[in-house]
Amino acid sequence: MKLDHGAIGNGRVLALVGPDTCIDWLCLPRFDSPSIFARLLDEERGGAFAFEPLDPVSTSMAYVRNTNVLRTEVVTAQGRCEIFDYAPRMPSGLSVDAPAEIHRLVRPLEGAPRLRVCFKPRPDYGRQAPVIVPDAQGIEVHGGRLRAYLRTNVPPPYFDCGQPVRVDRPLFFVLSSGRPTIYDSSAAVSNALEVTIKGWRAWARTTALPSFAM
Repeated sequence: MKLDHGAIGNGRVLALVGPDTCIDWLCLPRFDSPSIFARLLDEERGGAFAFEPLDPVSTSMAYVRNTNVLRTEVVTAQGRCEIFDYAPRMPSGLSVDAPAEIHRLVRPLEGAPRLRVCFKPRPDYGRQAPVIVPDAQGIEVHGGRLRAYLRTNVPPPYFDCGQPVRVDRPLFFVLSSGRPTIYDSSAAVSNALEVTIKGWRAWARTTALPSFAM
């Protein structure tokens, strides 16, 4: 596996995202907790969370300028879409709200590409057999001491059968630990994305790179 991943985080959680859209490493509820996705260590049993395009042409991944937000553009024979991956970091007065969550927002750009949602949690470095419980708003994951919640506007049957979903509207996926997220719509996740981008850029303006004499 090539180590050409992007890292997203908010000071509380950290995930590694590959250029193929796959989250190959994530620990919850903290970056030093046992993993829920660890394909980086074991491709077969480690667990991963990916979007698999039908009829793929190309993908390209880069950080949104001056942020810790990743944007991946996926081009398929049916059209194009963009995927934003980030951990919410919301300015709150003189502090920052950094919940133990990972957000994924998929937005159409052209046409209606189709993606399979590959959600394979494997708690505790793959040592715990997960219990997957679908509900009206997404999926609950139980495994050992882990309680994780995936909130999404994609119906759970799409996860079970591998049926591709058409990206003809924004799709959101919020994975949280301990309790369900408060971000339960594509509009709410889009707003959290914009606030997170503004927050990172405000922080970036306060930093300075050292100059080196040549």
